[in-house]
Amino acid sequence: MKYADAPRLSRSMHVAIADLGLTRLHVVYPGTEAYPLADRIEVLPLGDMLGRIAALRGPGKVRQGSGVATRP
Repeated sequence: MKYADAPRLSRSMHVAIADLGLTRLHVVYPGTEAYPLADRIEVLPLGDMLGRIAALRGPGKVRQGSGVATRP
């Protein structure tokens, strides 16, 4: 997690994409707006990222006590 008001593009982001063979890189920050930073690099608010993780897990598959997300 990169903690900054306005994340900036860095060389290490491109290195991570290349070295790890990533198709996409998400930079999570404490703001409220999602926006593209570069080709295959997107800035996401923490709340959006938590929502995406919960959606990937599917209904009822959130780990209790994980501190990440809870559902009734």
